[in-house]
Amino acid sequence: MTQQGVTPPVKQISIVTKQADPVTAITEILGAAGINLLNLSHQQMGEHGFISLIAEDCDHTLALLGGAGFKAVTDETILIKWVNQAGSLAEIARTISDAGVSVRSLTLLDISAVDDIVAISSSDNARVRALFEKYVIN
Repeated sequence: MTQQGVTPPVKQISIVTKQADPVTAITEILGAAGINLLNLSHQQMGEHGFISLIAEDCDHTLALLGGAGFKAVTDETILIKWVNQAGSLAEIARTISDAGVSVRSLTLLDISAVDDIVAISSSDNARVRALFEKYVIN
């Protein structure tokens, strides 16, 4: 939270790499610098690794990753609090799709017995923010 009580924008960092074992390298670099990761996912497809992460200090994270030779890009992410039940992610995706917006990523950041925190990145974040206005937490 900022001093005004508003959570700053959250950015997802995406990396495509051919480096062997990129998760170990990235987490060691960021851990050594004291960067707290809120989310990290990795998929390996052949020789390419696809990594997406959300860190507390996006600018510093980008600088560290760039300095280590990783090509990283950012995308603003909208955080919403949503009911934890079967089909809830499908409901979010369908609402976005029906509005003519493409989902870039849909990530569960926090799962509880009652509410989930879902990170959404899309082709039109302003529209998604309006669609889920009463659920947006950043």
